[in-house]
Amino acid sequence: MNRRSLLLSLIGSVLPPSAFAQRRRPLRLLVHESLPRLDLLVDAISTSLPFGEIALAAQEARPAQIVARFSAQGIVAELPDLAILPTPDLAVQLANEGRTFPQVLESGFDVPHWRSEVFVLGYDPAVFVTRKGSIAEQDLPRTRLDLARMLEQGGNRFQGRAGIVNVGTDSVAYAIASQDSLRSAMFWRISAAFGASRARIFDTADELLSALSAGTIDFGYNIPITSARSFLRRDPEIEIIVPQDYVLGLPWCGLVPHGVTWPGPVPQAGGLVSLLASQRVFNAFSEIGLITPQKPSVIENIQMIDPGPELLVFLDPLKRSRFLGLWFELVVQN
Repeated sequence: MNRRSLLLSLIGSVLPPSAFAQRRRPLRLLVHESLPRLDLLVDAISTSLPFGEIALAAQEARPAQIVARFSAQGIVAELPDLAILPTPDLAVQLANEGRTFPQVLESGFDVPHWRSEVFVLGYDPAVFVTRKGSIAEQDLPRTRLDLARMLEQGGNRFQGRAGIVNVGTDSVAYAIASQDSLRSAMFWRISAAFGASRARIFDTADELLSALSAGTIDFGYNIPITSARSFLRRDPEIEIIVPQDYVLGLPWCGLVPHGVTWPGPVPQAGGLVSLLASQRVFNAFSEIGLITPQKPSVIENIQMIDPGPELLVFLDPLKRSRFLGLWFELVVQN
């Protein structure tokens, strides 16, 4: 399946002419562009569509592009029916601005949510990554303190050999970084250590993982485990390190834009998100690395980040500007 095409999947049963005539369009699903194993998830969601009467069209976009689509309320044709956003702060912002529509989940599915508009579909743990054999086993950092010391005391060993994702351009990296900074002052010490080590800065986690796989770098920080596991399937030399002090679990959120109407002949008033809350869909989420509400985490010390108004703090323009200013001052040292 070509994951970069505009229309990634169009799945539906063969219908009699009368049913096909009633169907106005496929159900539009918008997902973030680095979603691993998209075909697995699309197939799981498509089986949840009622009676096979509605096709599914899945499209990829960056989180900022998803936000822009939701904000284009005057252009209904630009709106998806459902969206999966890996940045809970931006999801809460959309709901707070009146861009989302409340949903009612089917009986039996109880997932964390905010105002019945932003639903947690699963949590993506932020981990360390390395390449097998590139760092001696006894030197591998298992905590943030270990990481800071490794970079600070490594001399020239890690000059240009560590990688970090640009929090100024990547929405997921910014969400992880802002929440990490609230939990430990080690975040800023590590940022300074990356700067002193002349860490390589990448636009996305996928770019960092590609460099790690190619041997350009030896270590990466705060990488979503879904991205890491996706690359691990292609390159078994990539190694995931789960921090022992604490692990941030950034939620993927399901939401429906205000103003959309169900595209098929079967009324689904207020229940579009239920299509994402089937057991098969949750199994697909688990398969790609998410910790779902239905499956307890095996990761110790994980700190789940649930959607709520407190996430809006770091989206305040002044707060964001100050945060990014300090981060770039520490990480980009000339």
